[in-house]
Amino acid sequence: VSRPGGIHANSELTEQPAFDTAFEDRELLEERLRHAELETLETLSILDTLQMSAPVGLGYVDREFRFLRLNSVLAAVNGSTVEDQIGRSVAEVVPELWPQLEARYHRVLDTAQPVSGDEVTGEIAGDPGQLHYWQTSLYPVNVGGEITGIGIVAVDVTDQKRVEWSRAELTRKLVAALSVLTE
Repeated sequence: VSRPGGIHANSELTEQPAFDTAFEDRELLEERLRHAELETLETLSILDTLQMSAPVGLGYVDREFRFLRLNSVLAAVNGSTVEDQIGRSVAEVVPELWPQLEARYHRVLDTAQPVSGDEVTGEIAGDPGQLHYWQTSLYPVNVGGEITGIGIVAVDVTDQKRVEWSRAELTRKLVAALSVLTE
């Protein structure tokens, strides 16, 4: 720990007023750090809650990429019901997302290998103007030695991303507060 003028805390004190000012500055900094720590703990708590409650979309498409099954979370992306989407292709249901998805879907069918953890970004009908982020995984469905379609798992990680961005901002504030201490 150093004080203005390069005098270290363990060296002999020669200027009492400088020490008093540095001590007051340190108390102010410690108070800021305590506040930043509380904000960080609140953010981590929110993140833990989000990780336990993130919406998960599930679906199954055939070899022509038509929905044969899906849950309401996946159906909500375009704002229609599950019933309205059964039998329709992914390209029809979410035309704005299909360019991000098409190559992945074909890869699963062509290689019979899953594609896991890809991020897909787009708007949803229930939250226009806001980008949403999904971690998606696609799995080949094998029936009798033949790939009959693709299983879809999409986890909405939008809120987690927002918390991560908040955490990064808190870290920047903490670093700035620590730099005041070392000046």
